[in-house]
Amino acid sequence: MSEITEPKKSRCLKAQFAIVICIFCIWLIKSGTVDIDGVKAGVLKQVVRIDPNNADAHLFLGDCYADLYHYDEAIRGFKEAAKTNPDDVVTYSKLGDLYSYLGYSEKAIETYRQTLEIDPAMVEVRYNLIKVYLEIGEKDLALKEYEILKCLDKESTKKLCDFMDQSNSR
Repeated sequence: MSEITEPKKSRCLKAQFAIVICIFCIWLIKSGTVDIDGVKAGVLKQVVRIDPNNADAHLFLGDCYADLYHYDEAIRGFKEAAKTNPDDVVTYSKLGDLYSYLGYSEKAIETYRQTLEIDPAMVEVRYNLIKVYLEIGEKDLALKEYEILKCLDKESTKKLCDFMDQSNSR
């Protein structure tokens, strides 16, 4: 029988610690002491601490912080997820959506453009990019993206036309 090496021992201890944290969090939730989003964020912070290269944990942590209205932490979580997995369109899309929601139009545009560089067929991202362009008055850029969207998805194009009609009537 071979002995457990030090790195494996360390990972085992970290995993055991994470399990203890999870059990404690479950107890806190059942006792009504804390809310579920706060617990999820706490558990995910532990996962990220144990495995800092876990892109999914960073992404979910960003989601948790966004749900808790901690937008700076949410942005950090999404950026870490993107750094860990630079080809994940979901991460860039969520970051772009958060920037757009917060009114950071230029950052939203930049992030949506990054997403479309990875996957140009992302209909929802292109739709959101068009909305941001329209909101900041960049109708020519919106029209250019609209022409691309029209080729990708007729249904989204219809929704966009409705949105544009509403924007123009204001």
